[in-house]
Amino acid sequence: MSTPTPRIWQVVNLQGIHLRDVHAHSGAITDGVLKGSETIHLHYEATGADDPQASSVVVTVKLSLHLGQADVAPESAPLFITARYQAIYGRPASFVIEPDDLEDFAERNGVLNVWPYWRELTHSLFGRMDLSLPPIPLFRVPGAVQTPPSADQDEPTR
Repeated sequence: MSTPTPRIWQVVNLQGIHLRDVHAHSGAITDGVLKGSETIHLHYEATGADDPQASSVVVTVKLSLHLGQADVAPESAPLFITARYQAIYGRPASFVIEPDDLEDFAERNGVLNVWPYWRELTHSLFGRMDLSLPPIPLFRVPGAVQTPPSADQDEPTR
């Protein structure tokens, strides 16, 4: 009986998460309230790259948040924040990574590992601006059993 081939998430270990860049802008603030800030909209993109020479996997995750109505361009929203992180994972040198597995790993594990740092960054920035922000929801792995978001929050989108 043969042993099943391990999946990427079973053999990698997280070595570090690095914030690469952050951009933010805000619109009109009156008495600590952003005009037009009815709803939080979250978006993320994740890509993975295998580095066989370093026996590592690098996942780049770009996250953005904007407040306002869904039909408003994020850059025109009352508040827009975007950040790019890199998560570095060590892996056995002999492990062969399939491209589909790498993409799935980036979108699930990469975003899951970076999300707490993203939540802290956004809440910290809001606090420094003396603005209140409803809690950013926990990241829910795509395809997992989920509960619906609250009425004033969108689920993160890819």
